[in-house]
Amino acid sequence: MTLPRTLPVLAVAGLLALGGCASDPVVDEDTPVSLTVTIEDGAVTPLGEARTATVGQPIILRVTSDTEDELHLHAEPEETFAVTPGTHQFEFTVDVPGSVSLESHHVGGTIATIDVSP
Repeated sequence: MTLPRTLPVLAVAGLLALGGCASDPVVDEDTPVSLTVTIEDGAVTPLGEARTATVGQPIILRVTSDTEDELHLHAEPEETFAVTPGTHQFEFTVDVPGSVSLESHHVGGTIATIDVSP
């Protein structure tokens, strides 16, 4: 018994249609990127977190700390966030594409690297 010739054609057409759905998601510049940071007992978490964003996309930084610290965003231009004990929220955007890092100045460590695309 042989399969009708239309069956393989339909199977290939179905696979091509599914492949079209697998494209990269479009990043919405209005949707913020969120990063939650905890500074407690002399340690920062997370460390080495990876995030992606686009130029001009809002980035929300939520920090809960039991000590004073200063977070540095190594971007163009650089930004500094003063942290005191308690919970704080900072919002920023990155205007120049590239890889930027967020670091703790006093407690130490690279909290996150954000790859910013055009």
